[in-house]
Amino acid sequence: AKPEERTALLSHGISEALNNTAMGLGIAVTCIVAHAILSAASKKQVADLEAFSLKLENLLAESAQGTAAAK
Repeated sequence: AKPEERTALLSHGISEALNNTAMGLGIAVTCIVAHAILSAASKKQVADLEAFSLKLENLLAESAQGTAAAK
C-alpha cells in the first residue's frame, strides 16, 4: 500500500477508536451519576424505614407496659 493510503487507514482507525472511547466515557459517567442518585434514594428509604420501625417498637413497648400495669 502507498504511504498515503496507510496514513489514511491509520487515521481512520484512530478516529474510530477515539469516537468509541468518548462514547464509552459518556455512558460510564451517566451510569455513575444514576448510581449515585439511586444509592442516595435507597439510603433515604432505609433510614425512613428504620425510623418507622423504631417508633413502632416504642409504641408496642408502651402498649405492653400499659397492659401489664392494668393487670
